[in-house]
Amino acid sequence: MTLDGPAQVKIGGEAVFDLEVTFQGEPYAVKDIKQVKYLVYDATGALVGSGEASAVEDGMYEVVLGSELTSKLAAGATRIEVIIVPIPVAIPAFTLLDFVVIP
Repeated sequence: MTLDGPAQVKIGGEAVFDLEVTFQGEPYAVKDIKQVKYLVYDATGALVGSGEASAVEDGMYEVVLGSELTSKLAAGATRIEVIIVPIPVAIPAFTLLDFVVIP
């Protein structure tokens, strides 16, 4: 699984992150995934927001951090963590990406 998105996010702006979910090089079917959840931590490590990623197609999900969430962030290093719960395996998988919040 691969999480990609902007290296910098402006406070109060929108940020879109793309998540690719594959197994043995093939896209993981949306029907085989129970949940894709994201958590956003601010520069202090505090949880600022969470939500569900949206399925785009098999193997592709999108996380949109809207202005309501990004306005809660302080300038500095920030982290988004994504948790995927596949149905056949029933063992969650995690990935994360660090980005910088700018005023």
